[in-house]
Amino acid sequence: MDNETFILQVRGMISVLDTLRQSLSAEIQKLDETAKRLEDSSHLGSASAFDFGLEDQSAAMKRVKKEISKASREVKRLSKDLEAAQSKKIAEQSGSLTDKIEDQ
Repeated sequence: MDNETFILQVRGMISVLDTLRQSLSAEIQKLDETAKRLEDSSHLGSASAFDFGLEDQSAAMKRVKKEISKASREVKRLSKDLEAAQSKKIAEQSGSLTDKIEDQ
């Protein structure tokens, strides 16, 4: 796989991470709104977490965090692969240059 392919893969993963970050921000905002409703409620003693959708939001937050973690690991792996490919390409180019100099 060449450098351009790796770069495209890394950019794709960055896009995925950005999308996941936006999803996480939206979930955090929903949790903040729910917390505000809980604070404003006059019948806190009779309200359950399910009434306010906290269980669903908590599960969604866990899924989003898991996806972000997985995507981060993939980006790190691709970055290492890209660095290795670039080092290999540089070594090949310098070897080729050395051969040309020796031929002269």
